[in-house]
Amino acid sequence: MSDEKSSGGNLPESLQKLTAAAVELNAASDELGKNIAAADETLKRLNLGVAAWYAFAEDADGYPPNTSTRHLLGYARVNNKWGIALSIFKEDLVNGDVLRDEEWLFADAPRWLRIKSLDHLPKLLERLTEEAQKATGEIKAKVKLAQQFAKSLKEQAAADAASRRK
Repeated sequence: MSDEKSSGGNLPESLQKLTAAAVELNAASDELGKNIAAADETLKRLNLGVAAWYAFAEDADGYPPNTSTRHLLGYARVNNKWGIALSIFKEDLVNGDVLRDEEWLFADAPRWLRIKSLDHLPKLLERLTEEAQKATGEIKAKVKLAQQFAKSLKEQAAADAASRRK
């Protein structure tokens, strides 16, 4: 029995196969990245300025015991840049301590997490729409307050100007 067979195969041949697989994997990943970048650009042009997250996986029986890990897909500002993002959030269910809280823009996230999140993109759009509608309602409810504030300042400024003229 030769050393080659006893070690499980031909090392150069295995490396060639791995190299070919890596080239194919990176090409597929680049194609995915281009499409997500195009989606990001479309969302940026909407100028929403609101963040939204969708938990697409949760493990409440995590390790260590009594922890919960959530995988989230979102649209948020990460490192001062808006975009489609991913997050892993792990907390201690007993005392509420955050054990891990990482966020990445989609292209910077671990590949396995990007793959796992893709089926949930429509849910992200739903959540983003809900957040935009919620923000719109909150702004509309505050418009009257802003109008009163502006009117009050304007009236005070006019009164101050009139008293200085006297």
